[in-house]
Amino acid sequence: MERTGLNRSAATNLVRTLVGRDILSRTSARSNLRLGPAIRELVTAADARTLIGIASERLKVLAGQHPGYAAVLTERVGGQVRILLRTDPRFPGRIERPLNETLDP
Repeated sequence: MERTGLNRSAATNLVRTLVGRDILSRTSARSNLRLGPAIRELVTAADARTLIGIASERLKVLAGQHPGYAAVLTERVGGQVRILLRTDPRFPGRIERPLNETLDP
């Protein structure tokens, strides 16, 4: 608490709020804290955006190497194939991110 300049009451209330919002979680030793599930979800989402960004650049290169053809990045979700990214040969250099568009396997 000394490093933050918060008094004990303010620090306790801040920790209680962060635990309540899943930003922090308590370990089995109640006095210890660790990052909570909300932080893990945030990191996972950031990683996914980074991977989509890398895939988008690679898809542009692939589409540039094969003009006149569409390039598509998909993922299997249950019994369907969901389109994550695609190019359209009519619009070179443009990457589309369709929402909730699926293909039959």
